Amino acid sequence: MPLKRDNDGKDDTRLINSDAKICPKLEQDIGSLKDTFESFKSNVDNVKAEVDKLDTFTKSNDVNFKQAALTALSPITPFRRISSLPDNVEDGNYERAAGLAALAVVNLPEDTRDLKAAWNQVVHGKVPTYCKDCQVRFSFFRGTLLEPVLGKIGKLGLFLRKQDRILSDTRFGKFIRDKLGISINFLESEGTGRFFKKAIVDPETGETVLKEIEVLAYKVEGKPLAQLVGTALLRVPVLSVATLSLLEIPNIVKKIKNADGTKNKLAVGSKQTLKSAVNVTSITAGIAIVGALLKGKGPAFSLLGMGIGSVIGAITSKTVQNEIDHMTNKK
Repeated sequence: MPLKRDNDGKDDTRLINSDAKICPKLEQDIGSLKDTFESFKSNVDNVKAEVDKLDTFTKSNDVNFKQAALTALSPITPFRRISSLPDNVEDGNYERAAGLAALAVVNLPEDTRDLKAAWNQVVHGKVPTYCKDCQVRFSFFRGTLLEPVLGKIGKLGLFLRKQDRILSDTRFGKFIRDKLGISINFLESEGTGRFFKKAIVDPETGETVLKEIEVLAYKVEGKPLAQLVGTALLRVPVLSVATLSLLEIPNIVKKIKNADGTKNKLAVGSKQTLKSAVNVTSITAGIAIVGALLKGKGPAFSLLGMGIGSVIGAITSKTVQNEIDHMTNKK
């Protein structure tokens, strides 16, 4: 065996054996340190796995979190108008998302007035006299950013104003009114409607001035169900339904383009058209009916009802659409 030399160059009589065993205590300490390191590494790996899982969950459910937040804020009208944006963005339906955002901007002045009326009720206890027994006609243009534009586009503006009707004025509305025995009477007396400021061109000076306009209300009579439905019919502008329907068209076209074969394209187009009709009908009906149900308690409850109705309508729409998918997939 080799000898080890000391610092003086003399041979050390101690032999170095390559097969010699490590000191048992040192070996035990090394083993303990190794176990500790392995345990630490395992904990680090577990923490990393949990963090990755949480990160994945958060990313995959980010849209759901936004949807839940917008749903909770749905009684606030501007938020209700964009409550379906996350779903549309997730589905790649960007045209509809952009359209809904534009409608929210256009309706901001009127929505602000509604929120102000609700605030006055909650904070100051002020409830308009028309709320309990009467209902003003809703409008697509009135009080919005589009109303001043109509006065500047001549005959087209007049044509669009004439189209700004409510569902009660349509053949469908008249059919429902006849079947349920709904009577809707216009109230001409002052103080039965709601007031808002409107930009009016003074014919003498040509200047644009703000004038307070009163929108008179209607009294809906009949049995309780008839009164509810009749009130709801006064709360649905035809152009609102038409606009929401138009916003569904890009998604229908996209579905048809992605389908293979003429026969399949026809089937997919018909299915998506049906689903879009369900979506527009469910949400519109939910907002109108639940809003009408609670409006008698004041503007704040009317907005609350419309928010609740939009949520119920959205849930109903998804349920029915899923059932349509289930039935068509069986074939």
